[in-house]
Amino acid sequence: MDIIVILEMRQNPTRLERTFQLLGFDGFVFIELFGFACGIIMAWKTEKVDIQVILKNFQFMQLFIDAKDDHKWIFTPSFWRLAYGRIFQ
Repeated sequence: MDIIVILEMRQNPTRLERTFQLLGFDGFVFIELFGFACGIIMAWKTEKVDIQVILKNFQFMQLFIDAKDDHKWIFTPSFWRLAYGRIFQ
C-alpha cells in the first residue's frame, strides 16, 4: 500500500503523523477537524508517488498524484455526502 486516506478521523491529525511515519508513510497532508466531525488525512510513500495539493476545503481535498510508474491522475477525497446528510436531515 503506497497511499492511505482516512475520513472522519476524530483524532488530532498531527498526533497521527507519527503513526503514519512508523508505518513507512513519509508524505502527509490533512484537513483540520471541525469539532469532532470532518477531517481528512492522506499519507503516502514518497519513493512511490509524488502528490501536490491543488485545493483544500473543510469538506474535501483535490490532489494531483504522479505515480513513479508514469501514471498521473487527480484525486478528490471528500465526505460531502456524509456532512450533507447530517446537516439536512
